[in-house]
Amino acid sequence: MRLSNVKEENKTKTVSDALIWPAEELWVEYYYFLEECGYTLRRRYHPDLIPSWRDKGPKPPYPRPEDAILGLPRVVDATCEDGRKVMLKHISLASQELPISNYVSTEPRTDDPRNRCIPILDVIMIPACDTHAILVMPLLYEHSALPFRHVGELLEMTLQLAECLEFLHDHNIAHRDFCYYNVMIDAWKLIPGGFHPLDPNCMPEGKHHESPGGFKWRSQWSVRPNTYYVIDFGFSEKFDKTMGIRVTGICGQDISVPEMSLTVPYDPFPVDAYHLGNMLLKYYNDYTPNNGLSRLKDIAQKMTQVDPKARPTAREVAEDVRKASKAIGFISRSSRIWPTADSSGLFKLLIRLGVMNPIRIFKIYSVTRFCSIRPRHYFDMAPPGYFSDVQLSIQRVTSALKNPTSDVWNSTSNKSVSITDIFIWVDMTLPEIEERINGMSDEKKRLTFARDLALVQSSYERLTILRDTSKREGDN
Repeated sequence: MRLSNVKEENKTKTVSDALIWPAEELWVEYYYFLEECGYTLRRRYHPDLIPSWRDKGPKPPYPRPEDAILGLPRVVDATCEDGRKVMLKHISLASQELPISNYVSTEPRTDDPRNRCIPILDVIMIPACDTHAILVMPLLYEHSALPFRHVGELLEMTLQLAECLEFLHDHNIAHRDFCYYNVMIDAWKLIPGGFHPLDPNCMPEGKHHESPGGFKWRSQWSVRPNTYYVIDFGFSEKFDKTMGIRVTGICGQDISVPEMSLTVPYDPFPVDAYHLGNMLLKYYNDYTPNNGLSRLKDIAQKMTQVDPKARPTAREVAEDVRKASKAIGFISRSSRIWPTADSSGLFKLLIRLGVMNPIRIFKIYSVTRFCSIRPRHYFDMAPPGYFSDVQLSIQRVTSALKNPTSDVWNSTSNKSVSITDIFIWVDMTLPEIEERINGMSDEKKRLTFARDLALVQSSYERLTILRDTSKREGDN
């Protein structure tokens, strides 16, 4: 296997230089190996890259050269020998991600119309490496990057996701992260000119939607039917049965699930229902007018009940959504809906006249839209403004340190949490916050959050010393 190293001059030195950052170095190293396997990475990862913006800067944020668009941890886009675009994912063999991904991608599971799991096109085993492998998957689009414009569009997504959850649970698979960032859409009809794999609002060559002649898209309603997919089985587990299963751990993007705990075992299957229901409920609440969504909203509210035993099973959810789908007629489906931020008459008029781009309004709206959902990985652009979860995480850690008897990550529950739980959670959370802050492209925000984090870390260190001192005195 032919491996390469990143040239020192191509390694990032500052957050704004757009050079190769540490999480991307893996793909430079594997560039020639993957090429031998039939997958060519984009120019940015070529070992002999000379950045097209060298000596003049990447001019962030727009316009910018295509090879200045940053990648994401563990995933990269590639082109097959036949010209198809795919995504590669570097996965750990210690998890069940590979066996579960293969399981749902083979017959007879692929013949089940409810199966909306992302198909695995190829598995690349890395020579002399028994800890990781690379999955090859079709290139999909972030489902949230374009606004929903009709009731029928949300209904279409709801039905497909509910049936996919039913499919997974019928096969005793708990996804454990059935959340916002793990829902994708096949967008080749939506965006005929194609899109950049690492920036959902750019053309393949990097031209932004605000650039003249740039990004063109169609509504989901105009090109229906659309196909949604569920991705990322990194937390998923397959069991021999669904009854009596108990797990521990705070998993996934949405950490508001009342029963999730680091130490108290819980059933993972109702958590999946909560994750999906909470995501859908935010959509139903955040679009207006939502009269046509009332039936779906009732279902989502049942899915997010505090008591996991009171939540419907995935099969019951899917059946309820199918009934609701039959009850919602064509007129209701075709009803126009608007994100809360652009629901005023002026915005509607400007958008209808073509004066204002709805994507731009949707981006502003997205800044605070899902702020209670914590992404598990660092995302630079999808949706824009998602630095807000860093601020929220810092606030939660601060609250935990001030009042360690409160359940800061499950604000809807009334249970008590041990101080040991709090310290374990803070130990896990602080490095994640620091990683996300270091990856921020906005220097001002990065410095502000870094300062806030330093204060939190200092408080935590003092509390740790006090805890250890008290423990020693108690032992004596």
